[in-house]
Amino acid sequence: MVDVHESERHDIWINSADVRKVLPTLRSDARLAKEHGVHFRKLDNTKRLFFSESALKKEMQYLRSQSAMMFQAWLDKTVYYQAARKRGEAHVLAPMPDKVTDQPDTAGNTADDHLHIPKRRLEPPARPVQPPPTLISKKPGVVRRSTVNPLLAMWRGQYELWYTTLAGGFAALGWIGLNFLILNVATDLETYDGSYAVRQWVVLFCAMAIPLGIAFWAVSVMRSSVRSSVEGRSMLVGFVMVVCAGTALGTSLELGRGVVKEWLQGWWDTVTFQIYTSEVIHDPVLGRIVVRGDTGWGSYKALEAALQKKPALNVVEVQGPGGYAIEGMAMGRLIKDRRLDTVAFGSCASACTLLFAAGNERYLGPNARMGFHRSGNSNFELSQSWTELDHQIAEYYRAQGASNDFVKRALDTPFDQLWVAGHGEMFAAGYATKRWDER
Repeated sequence: MVDVHESERHDIWINSADVRKVLPTLRSDARLAKEHGVHFRKLDNTKRLFFSESALKKEMQYLRSQSAMMFQAWLDKTVYYQAARKRGEAHVLAPMPDKVTDQPDTAGNTADDHLHIPKRRLEPPARPVQPPPTLISKKPGVVRRSTVNPLLAMWRGQYELWYTTLAGGFAALGWIGLNFLILNVATDLETYDGSYAVRQWVVLFCAMAIPLGIAFWAVSVMRSSVRSSVEGRSMLVGFVMVVCAGTALGTSLELGRGVVKEWLQGWWDTVTFQIYTSEVIHDPVLGRIVVRGDTGWGSYKALEAALQKKPALNVVEVQGPGGYAIEGMAMGRLIKDRRLDTVAFGSCASACTLLFAAGNERYLGPNARMGFHRSGNSNFELSQSWTELDHQIAEYYRAQGASNDFVKRALDTPFDQLWVAGHGEMFAAGYATKRWDER
């Protein structure tokens, strides 16, 4: 039921709440008031807001759905035309003759004129005078009209289901592809130069943007499906699309695995000031650079600074419980590019083993203890299989001469466990090359 309110001057006003019963996708009252001004306002002491005739017509053109067009056609026929006649703004149709007569009238009409239906000759409305074209090609709000408004209409489910599914799906795929491209650039280990803070924020925003893009498409499809069902379309098609969109939405909530997890954990450590950087000592008395402690963010820069000091030292002693594999592999690249030797005298586990593996000659002290396991983090669900980062670590070990069996044994060990390899196993596998007393 829609109540039609007519003023003494025969102006038509319709309550927005009644319109919203017919068209659930109608914009909020606040947006409508901002859009239509005095043509959408209160008429009494209640909180009800009313459309004027012009405002409601404009809003129906904005919605452009089948329901909106049918509602507008009904209003034009049963409401607006009658009010326009009362205001004297509509032409009155010629009446039909009341009875049949065979006699010609004084105007000279023939006897069978009564058999012809009078033509409805309505004068066309005067066309408004168009202003002269302006030389300004870009009008204010062109970006909003061409980009923002269509996206908002799709989010509200105002487009047809097939259009929302296809156009929204392609847009979501493009959005996902763009974010994955940015992620690949930000997490590229070959170009990592110690700029962890900037990259962490980039990874965070991309990791959030990917599920948000899919969620936007899924919600749009759901709303469009509901609207199609309300309009009497196929319930089965709408149900299938809602299930598909819900499945895509649930899948998108799973963040990326592997290297992205480490970057996200690193971001949390950075913003909470829980960064533990390796202690890097340039010691010309010992004749080597000593790297010990956690391999945290900033360790790459510390090692890079030590390598630039004089005199140049060609041995790096490593010791530590591990840390971020990204920093460890980047520090290993520094050691490898300068063809330095590495040595371990004590405990070296997890990411620390990446530094040791980078040496040109890799020496083991008599008390060296090397521990290996798969990548992971206690703040994330532990992976039961190799992640993308684990495959990168495996290629890193193999490139330094470690055998496939050794690499598999090392990375098959879960993150919450540790495999301590014997000296003989490491020499046989090519992971270590010499004993320290051979130097």
